[in-house]
Amino acid sequence: DGLIPQSGRKTSKKSRIIASNQQILRYDKESKNSIDAVSEEAIMTYVAGVIKGCEVIILSDYGKGVITDAVAGGVIAAAKGAWKKVLVDPKGKDYRKYSGAYLLTPNKKEASEATGIVINDESSLKKALLNLKERCNLECSMITLSEDGIAIYDTSMRLFPTVAKEVFDVTGAGDTVIASLSFALSCGYTIDE
Repeated sequence: DGLIPQSGRKTSKKSRIIASNQQILRYDKESKNSIDAVSEEAIMTYVAGVIKGCEVIILSDYGKGVITDAVAGGVIAAAKGAWKKVLVDPKGKDYRKYSGAYLLTPNKKEASEATGIVINDESSLKKALLNLKERCNLECSMITLSEDGIAIYDTSMRLFPTVAKEVFDVTGAGDTVIASLSFALSCGYTIDE
């Protein structure tokens, strides 16, 4: 349920080349064009019908044309109307389409590109967090910092370092962050816990 077909649109296909149990290459066949207005409306209608049964809404924007301005705005508005938090894994350089979400989860490079602030110390990190929070009307601002952990700003900036582990492939680390946050929030935890 929730699958919305669009005639003439190419379905994404990702092919991975694995050697010695490690991914060395991936190539994709896909469309990055925006979905049509009929598909946008179908997505928003579906979301409106299921949102009350959700604890948290995750918008993972992979830059494939599905999370259009209309879809992002419609889902965020529906979530606010149902008192649900929206967590967004953003793409692109203009994050205004995610305005009103609870938080965004860009990495340091993405946040630098979106804010125009070179993040190279705690001061510039705080400026970028505040810029995102204010420009996108977020309750909480967050930037992932690779091996340095996560920075969060709600009423003040807090840094959460990582615990060193041997890692072979960081693919999907952003998805892990947003899934963990979603689980924590759905269990009643707040960002400051």
